[in-house]
Amino acid sequence: MKKIILRLDLNVPIDRKQNKILETERIDVVMGEIKNLSVKNNLIILSHLGKGEKQDSLALVEKYIRSKLTKQENSKITILENTRWQKGEAAKEGGKDFVATSKYFAEMGDEYIDDAFASMHRAHASIVGIPKIFKNEGKKIALGDLVKLEIKNLNKSLALANNKKNQTILILSGAKISTKLPLIEKFLKKDAKVVVGGGIANQILKDILGLKIGASFIEKSFILKPKLKIYLKKEIEKGNLILPIDAILQNKKVESLENLKAKDIISDIGPASLALLKNKMKNSKNIIINGPLGIYEKGFVEGTLVLLKEIKKSKANILIGGGDTLVLTKKLKMKSEKNIFISTGGGAMLDFLVNDGKLPGILAIK
Repeated sequence: MKKIILRLDLNVPIDRKQNKILETERIDVVMGEIKNLSVKNNLIILSHLGKGEKQDSLALVEKYIRSKLTKQENSKITILENTRWQKGEAAKEGGKDFVATSKYFAEMGDEYIDDAFASMHRAHASIVGIPKIFKNEGKKIALGDLVKLEIKNLNKSLALANNKKNQTILILSGAKISTKLPLIEKFLKKDAKVVVGGGIANQILKDILGLKIGASFIEKSFILKPKLKIYLKKEIEKGNLILPIDAILQNKKVESLENLKAKDIISDIGPASLALLKNKMKNSKNIIINGPLGIYEKGFVEGTLVLLKEIKKSKANILIGGGDTLVLTKKLKMKSEKNIFISTGGGAMLDFLVNDGKLPGILAIK
C-alpha cells in the first residue's frame, strides 16, 4: 500500500481560550480528498498552523478531521504536527536546515500531492523541498483537486481582466499598502476599476490627496515614491482608482472624509461610499474582492456584508478571497456556485493574480 504525503493548508483560526476552531472551511473543502485517497493508500498529512509558535498545535484540527472519518479511514491517516515546528521549514531555500527538513518529510512517503493552495506562494520545505527531492528520485508528484480548481477559477478571472470590454472591478483592502501595490498597479494597467479600503485607502487619502485622516491606521514605515504618487493621483482623477468618500468612525458615527478630527479613527466604509461602489459594479462582468473593508478584528464588518449581499445578486464573474472575507461569506451562506468562486487563499490568491499563476508551489510541481 502506497504512502502518500498530502500537503494541505489547515491553517484555521483558533480561539485558544475557548479551545475552539472558529472557522473550518479550509478543512471542510479537502475532507473529500482525504476520504478518497485513504481508500487505497496510507496518508501522511502535513500542514502549518499560525506562525509556528509553541501554542500553534494541530491537535484541535486533527481531532476535528478524525471526527469526520470512519474507523477504517482513521486507521489510514497520520497527521503530523505543525510543519513550522521543524527548524528548516521556513528557512532559506537550499540552505542546510531547509534541505534537512525537506529530506525528513520526503523519507515518509512514496508519492507527494500538494493541495495547500493558500500556502503555495511560500517557498517552504514542505511546499517546494519535497517535490524537488521526489523529482530527482523519479517519484510521483501532483497537484491536488482543490489547487486545480483554484487555478482554473483564478485564471478565468485573469482572462476576463485582460479583456477591457469586461470592465473588471478589483476591490482591495487590508492594513498595509506595501503588499498590495503590485496588484493595484497591474490591474490599473489593465484599465480595471480598483477600489481600495482599510489602511490602503487611508495611506492614499493622506499621502496623495493630503487629507487629514485623524488617528486612523497607516503603514508609517512605508513611503510612496514620488513617481508612483503622480501616477496614482492621475488614476484617481481618471476615476480608475476609487477611494471612500465617507466612513463609519470608531464611535459608530458616519462622517465625510473631508471633515475628520484629530482623534477620529476610520473603522468601516460609509453608506455614500457603498452607494458609489454599487453604481460602479452595475456594468462589470468581472468582480474580484480580497479583504474586509472595515476593521474586522474590532467587529466593523457591516460595510463588507452589505457589499457581499450586493455582489451575490450580480451576474458577473465573482472571485472572493482572504481569510476574514471567507468568514463573512459563510455568515451570508455564500458558496462557490455558478458565477461565484470563493478562494481559500488570501496572500496566495493575490500573488497568483500578480504573477499570472507562477507561485513557488505550482512551479515546483509543474
